[in-house]
Amino acid sequence: MTRVAAVVAAVATVVAVLACVALGAGLLGGLGAGAGVDTSKPARDDRAPPPRRPGARVTVRWSEAVRGWPSQLAADDSGVIAVSGGRFVSSFASGDGSFRWETEVSGPLHPFMEPAVDARSVLVSAGDRFVMLDRADGAIRWEAEAGTDALGDPGDGGEGVALVAPPASGAAGGAVALTAGPHGSLSGRDATTGTLRWSIAAAGTVDGRLEGDAGTGTVVAVWRDATGSTVRALDVGSGAIRWEQTVEAMAGSPAVAGDTVIVAAGDGDYSASVRALGLADGTVRWQAPVPASFEPGLVPGIAGVGRPAGVVGVVDHHGTVSLLELRTGALRWRTETGVPALGGRLLLTSDAVVIRNEGQQLVVLDRSRGGVVDRRTDPEGLPEGIAAVGDRVLVGWRWTQPGRIDALEIEIVPSRP
Repeated sequence: MTRVAAVVAAVATVVAVLACVALGAGLLGGLGAGAGVDTSKPARDDRAPPPRRPGARVTVRWSEAVRGWPSQLAADDSGVIAVSGGRFVSSFASGDGSFRWETEVSGPLHPFMEPAVDARSVLVSAGDRFVMLDRADGAIRWEAEAGTDALGDPGDGGEGVALVAPPASGAAGGAVALTAGPHGSLSGRDATTGTLRWSIAAAGTVDGRLEGDAGTGTVVAVWRDATGSTVRALDVGSGAIRWEQTVEAMAGSPAVAGDTVIVAAGDGDYSASVRALGLADGTVRWQAPVPASFEPGLVPGIAGVGRPAGVVGVVDHHGTVSLLELRTGALRWRTETGVPALGGRLLLTSDAVVIRNEGQQLVVLDRSRGGVVDRRTDPEGLPEGIAAVGDRVLVGWRWTQPGRIDALEIEIVPSRP
């Protein structure tokens, strides 16, 4: 049979089938109700239509270029601080992105450690030292060596930094500059002068970011060695250890949520959990299982501290996001994003959960349900440092020309069915 004949035959078959269907419908209609066939009109379907899938409406409120490529950001109501190009520290207004100042620091600045900021100061971590800048104008106040090993090498170099003001009843003076150096060292310095107040050392390496609480004058850090990780809480005025808790080796950075410390850790073999520890004494308040382990640069997100609706969000190194109730650890939802995430804060806005991953994506999830609603990319670059001020998300893009910071506002909206 030729191709034309085959097509004609197929069309004839379809026509015949349709004719039979039409004839059958006519016969059924002629049989009437007495034959047991319902010829009435179908009932109206009163069922609610399926819910629309949510989507993300992302608005770029401002975009500013930086010298070099941005690596880490810190942001609050006073402004945005960016580390870029390995040696530049820049300041921008949070509201409209207007440029304030830029300071060049002899590098290399740490590419994975966020700057520490408060109302007066900016503290950055470098390869062999720490540098304190005045937040008002970027002037360098002081530098402090990170320390060396027995052979005179810088060892792990400068690592995490934090700025924590002791409570009024604690040590005299303003904020304490916390700096993590090589060989498990952690030091507290006067933020204005750089004068050393105290220094301790423990087995292993201070891994990840430092977290402080001004209300209690506490700094929390994670030490990691060959056998596991230890979470320690110290008095920021004296360096005295208040408590310590052993967790699995592959731990993320800690986060303070009111009177609770959140830390996520795993053994690298699919046994992992999120723990809520008492800030005052380190007692375990709850422990919730999660699918996989964590990296030091992964920081939990906290929202609604002190409220019944308070939540904590974590992302493990496989890119699975879990949202838990802050008071109990009960799981609200869990979503596999499918791409590894090895560093960065998990950000919580009113509507969204935002992470960055190793697939050059800024992933946006619906906070209420957990579904992925956007994977934001740039044709030329990748998102590196991320931070948030309220519901505004700040993103530092690398590889773009020039490197830039975007301020995004994200709204979760129903998409068309």
